[in-house]
Amino acid sequence: MTAKSIIVFGATGKAGQQVVEQALQNRMRVTAFTRQSAFSIQHEQLHIMQGELDHAADLQAALEGQDCIVSALGARDFTRDDPVVSSWLRYIIPLAEASGIQRIAVIAGAGMLQADEQRLNRDLPSYPEALKHVNHDHDLVFQALQASKLEWTLFCPPTIKDGTADGDYVTAVNYHPQNSQGHISAGNLAHCIVQTLQTGQFIRQRVGIGTPLPTGKERINVTSN
Repeated sequence: MTAKSIIVFGATGKAGQQVVEQALQNRMRVTAFTRQSAFSIQHEQLHIMQGELDHAADLQAALEGQDCIVSALGARDFTRDDPVVSSWLRYIIPLAEASGIQRIAVIAGAGMLQADEQRLNRDLPSYPEALKHVNHDHDLVFQALQASKLEWTLFCPPTIKDGTADGDYVTAVNYHPQNSQGHISAGNLAHCIVQTLQTGQFIRQRVGIGTPLPTGKERINVTSN
């Protein structure tokens, strides 16, 4: 199914704004769900909807007429055990299933990708302790998506940097892509998300994404997909 209408949660953030822009460039109807009425992007195909993430009535109204859901939500304070995305999913999954929306894309983090066949990246001794609360939230997200009937894709980028889309990125299923750096621009992440929604790729899969290493600096991963 080619997506024609999309709703973006977390639309005011670094990645969320780029998803909105990429979707508009692909001639999609876009709804940006936000707590505040002001939004930096204006477009005839863009609708701004003000609401709260934990108000079922707001969410139900926001889902009307949508083909796809995108979550660019994220924690503002990594030190707090405050499961932002998984808490929102508890509301949105049953509402989406009841309204007939099948497709959802959620941004998590690279900690949810496989380090090897037995371990996730977040389980490695070298993984930053400061991200433990975020990783717990993303683990709950992964579990909720797997238990749902939705056609989900969990995007697991490394560090997200400012930057527009230039198409210079690589992807892999379940693992961080080989010979790629530990960062991705918000624009390229958004480009990948929108293209995935339009082409129907990566259904019920985790997606690793990264910026290719410069030529001559290839690395060999311990594992591959």
